[in-house]
Amino acid sequence: MAVSFIGCNQVVYEEIFKPEQVSQNAWDLAELVNEYREEIGLPVLEWDTDLWRVAHMHNEDMSDRAFFSHFNPDGESPFDRLRGVYIMYDYAGENLAVGQTTPEEVLSNWLRSLEHRINIESYLYTHQAVAYDSSGNYWTHLFANFGFQKPFPLLRGWTTYPRLPLEN
Repeated sequence: MAVSFIGCNQVVYEEIFKPEQVSQNAWDLAELVNEYREEIGLPVLEWDTDLWRVAHMHNEDMSDRAFFSHFNPDGESPFDRLRGVYIMYDYAGENLAVGQTTPEEVLSNWLRSLEHRINIESYLYTHQAVAYDSSGNYWTHLFANFGFQKPFPLLRGWTTYPRLPLEN
């Protein structure tokens, strides 16, 4: 599954997760995506821990409530989840996978899907994070471009309102 959205600016979430909380599979997939982007002449994506936190929470939610979708059973989209922890962006996207056991398999499958490939090859994104949940082999890959707003003071609030997501 892949979804893209154009719309907000970034606010950094106050709680920072330590890098050791990120699984090796997640790091490896992020590195593979960057290697692929370099091969096709695109800049690499910078890792963003705030994005990882949202991806990780979505994986846990999918595993705990036994669903697989960009939208959770409460109807929240990836963009709702980002805004819910005050992450604002100019552009954002999400790729999901389930069942694959290796980063190589996930990337290979995503590159054969137009919607996923668009997110991976987009020049609009500057940051990424990947979360992996081994209990159900859930993969969530978030992409974002924070524009010139990172870090953006929390008290200042949003500067733009979201537009409709471009979903498949």
